[in-house]
Amino acid sequence: MIFLRLALLTVITLVCAFPAQAREISPLRNFMWGATPEDVRKFETATFYKKEGDSEFYVEAFKDSYRTIRYDFRDGKLWRGRYSYDALYHPDPMNVMRQVADFQLALEQIYGKPTADELVWKRNRYRNDSKWLTAAIRSGDVTVRTTWMLPQTKVVMEAYNNVRVYELGYTAEKYEPPRDMDQSRAILNLPNTEETKP
Repeated sequence: MIFLRLALLTVITLVCAFPAQAREISPLRNFMWGATPEDVRKFETATFYKKEGDSEFYVEAFKDSYRTIRYDFRDGKLWRGRYSYDALYHPDPMNVMRQVADFQLALEQIYGKPTADELVWKRNRYRNDSKWLTAAIRSGDVTVRTTWMLPQTKVVMEAYNNVRVYELGYTAEKYEPPRDMDQSRAILNLPNTEETKP
């Protein structure tokens, strides 16, 4: 529980530390969308440990776990980031679920009511019987996913068992919704004729 409180305090501090002004700041460690890898390396306080393709990874230690921070770049510009909280042992799945609920409540204080809150099933063995939820979590058959669609950012919290460890992940990703209905015509590559012009 101390780990979760530290994580929540870090997230709240990072999100609230600098107000987003004209340029949108990502809800992940206050880097602006479009920042370069050099900018991230210069200002990131966690320890850099590897580069893989267009992604860079940093790590921070906690008492009984660690947090990996991943930054993804597209054309040399930051567009997605992810926290991954990895426990170094197999705790009771229901304790994990309680931590997930606490983390979600804290994120709701920041982002408001989520757009979607769901269980995503890999296999349907336990899907229709709630008494088997703990077994489904333990076997990695279910992922708890909560999503917030903000004006230019998509935030996703996920918790799952990846066989080695339980993970509680928090992702912030630049999101650009279609500006208007006419965008759908461009996506479909439909011509603008006299009849279809706005």
